[in-house]
Amino acid sequence: MEFRIEHQWNSAPVAHEPVTIWLKSVDGGLRMDVSAPFFNDPPAPPGAAGQPLSGLWDYEVVEAFFLNSNTEQYLEVEVCPHGQHLVLLLSQRRNIWKESLPLSLQVSRTDTTWNGCALLPWDYFPPSVDKFNAYAIHGSELERTYEALYPVPQHAVQEGHQPDFHRLEYFRPFSFSAVMGEKWKQPESSLWKMSQVSSVISEKEVEKHPATQLVYKITTTWDSKPVLHEPVTITFKSHEEGLLMEVHALFFDDPPKPPGEPGEPFDGLWDFEVVESFFLNSRTTQYLEVELCPHGQHLVLLLSGVGNAFKKELELKFEADTTLNWGKWHGTALIPWHYFPPDVDMMNSYAIHGSGIGRVYEALYPIPQEDISEGQSANFHRLEYFKAFNLKSIMGEDWEKPSSNLWESAP
Repeated sequence: MEFRIEHQWNSAPVAHEPVTIWLKSVDGGLRMDVSAPFFNDPPAPPGAAGQPLSGLWDYEVVEAFFLNSNTEQYLEVEVCPHGQHLVLLLSQRRNIWKESLPLSLQVSRTDTTWNGCALLPWDYFPPSVDKFNAYAIHGSELERTYEALYPVPQHAVQEGHQPDFHRLEYFRPFSFSAVMGEKWKQPESSLWKMSQVSSVISEKEVEKHPATQLVYKITTTWDSKPVLHEPVTITFKSHEEGLLMEVHALFFDDPPKPPGEPGEPFDGLWDFEVVESFFLNSRTTQYLEVELCPHGQHLVLLLSGVGNAFKKELELKFEADTTLNWGKWHGTALIPWHYFPPDVDMMNSYAIHGSGIGRVYEALYPIPQEDISEGQSANFHRLEYFKAFNLKSIMGEDWEKPSSNLWESAP
């Protein structure tokens, strides 16, 4: 299969010889060949050739995405003319759950062109890949150029829109049978089968292989712009008494610590540096809000109706540490089962840091940029943007959440 990237991300034509990508069958996987102009702009990344490099998308790069459109599971492969590479497995848009996987990549180049050959193991591909897109990036600052095999149509590009390679709705149909033959079946992947990300596991797979944890990364601000730092990682784990919530995040120490005691509830914690998770029953609009601060304070609220808290400052087993890993913080909270409303089916998570005009609001599931109107501000109670969540993905299909007398008094 041959693909030529002849357009920029917004459907404008490219002004140079197009990047060409070939996909070929090989034993154990798919071979991806790249032939492209060599701009040498930006200069070579700091990583060693032949090794993974996080953030490779900030350099000169060619990327290919392989998508299961039903589950929004996808493989992202990035190759650089200087020899670095980056392989990401994602479950739902921008939600990376495995990264920097090893890759066999060979690169050759002249002063004006480069060629790459990467071998993609079948284990890296999500089940039932049915859509595809490819991209190329080069240039620095105002000359930065973003190119797409299947771009955003010009009529859909609005003023102020920025390139976004995770617009899965613009991917197009793709079938491995065009390379491998009609009778070929995609091998089962141990990586995706045993994945610990909730949406990676189908309902039947959950019954056979219940996950013990769910992992999420907050990679966007509330208004769908990419975060400019290492993403906050939230991990949910099973526990007899409740749900374990672990946070790994950068420690900004901005604003300074709240005046409350570590380990105690603190009303108004959202005005400080905090990571939050919301667990929603979308039918009744009942939801649990849990806020964790790197300085050790916490806030638990039970809400019935949007923004209507009827219980708050509940006790929570929570410990946070900012000294173990300089510049970062780690926290673990045990959320009792009776804090959760009945039939939780949706979730969202957030992170906040900074002061004044430097205040930053980040969201796991943000508001799409096309839904944002002028003057709109961050609002973490936009429940319509929450996404599907099932506690049984952690606890097992036979598990039933214990009843809660707290919610019996909900208005």
